[in-house]
Amino acid sequence: MKDRLSSTLANNDKEDQKRVFQNAGALFVIQIANMVLPFIMLPYLTHVLGAQYYGLVAFGLGIAQLGFVITDYGFSLYAPVALSKIRGDIAKINKVVGAIYCCRILLLLLVAATIYLYAMYTQQYAEHRELLLLSILILTGTTLQPVWFFHGIEKMAYITFFSLLSRLSFLLLVVLFVTTKEDYFYVALFNGVTHCAAALLGLVLIYKLGYRATWPGWQSVFETFKTSMEFFWSRAAVSTYTAAGTVFLGLWGTSVQVAYYSAAEQLYKGAQAFFAPLSQALYPNMLKNRNFSLLFKVMKWAVLCCLTGVLIGSVIGEQVLELLFGLEFVNANPVLLIFLVTLMFTTPSTMLGYPLLGALGKVNLANKSVFLGGALQLCLLSFCYWFGYTTALSIAICVLLVELLVFFLRAYWGNKYLRADTNSQLEKG
Repeated sequence: MKDRLSSTLANNDKEDQKRVFQNAGALFVIQIANMVLPFIMLPYLTHVLGAQYYGLVAFGLGIAQLGFVITDYGFSLYAPVALSKIRGDIAKINKVVGAIYCCRILLLLLVAATIYLYAMYTQQYAEHRELLLLSILILTGTTLQPVWFFHGIEKMAYITFFSLLSRLSFLLLVVLFVTTKEDYFYVALFNGVTHCAAALLGLVLIYKLGYRATWPGWQSVFETFKTSMEFFWSRAAVSTYTAAGTVFLGLWGTSVQVAYYSAAEQLYKGAQAFFAPLSQALYPNMLKNRNFSLLFKVMKWAVLCCLTGVLIGSVIGEQVLELLFGLEFVNANPVLLIFLVTLMFTTPSTMLGYPLLGALGKVNLANKSVFLGGALQLCLLSFCYWFGYTTALSIAICVLLVELLVFFLRAYWGNKYLRADTNSQLEKG
């Protein structure tokens, strides 16, 4: 009997590993695109547009990214939890899909109106008003994309399909039509159009799988808002030390500082993208199966790879910036070095967050860590504003300090409650 139980557990463990790595593989294709395509797109844009106009484009995109934090409202984290609990019940899934889309559209209207008013009345960017307005189109496309749905039903290959198609289309359009500085407007236009096309394709794929977005009633919509609120504040806190950096520099710095920050940050995000599929694929699996040995096995190898990459990048960072973005961007090297140090902590921190603490029933602590991180970042940004530290390097240092806090909090809580969980299981056994 004991041997049969051990065999069953071993088979389940193998199935879990297979499912996780299949989904991670699908997401890894997207992350490869996130790493490779920017290394084609960004060098092209920086050489064609120069630091000033590239900074303007990055600022417009930063506004869209910050707006998405509000329109997403934490549904990217809420949906995998909600859908995993009702898997197989199509009627309930349809109502969840309908409720989330209703919430997102309402939030989209609110944020779009805010961006419109800013674009129409700002004097700093009065000459570039159309660029700011196009950030609404980008926001619309990203808001309506059903990435959260395919993540929740563990069908990551569909995400790969429409996301990759969107990115490749955007790259092709930019290379074909953006040839001078005066064409910077088209970067935002093509970005928005391809995101909207990806959203439409994603909705078609949902219907192909036999699902529908059905009206759940206003009570269900309000309950969805309420349930997702904790996830929203978590995402909002994270945004204060991700997308908010670009917007902060755009509002109180210069477009050149935005360009330096954005170029270094894109390399940092490219490195993050290499490890992100593992955490994304582990999250729904850990919620269901609590396979801690698998989590720590993946984390160990990810950290080793990360450290190797950081050491290499710290040696050749200046040469990489010059090669990719041009001689003007060599000044961003100190910013890149700070981001490389930050990477050493964000990689394990991501896996210690929702995959580990979520599996331990402590999602609130994963959220609390970023709440505290967000509060620290607001304090740091306020300090930078009042004392005039409005440079890319200053904001990068702020991000490093915040990520250090989040990492140490998650490591402490993860160790504490994993020990408690292990002792509880031993007592029951």
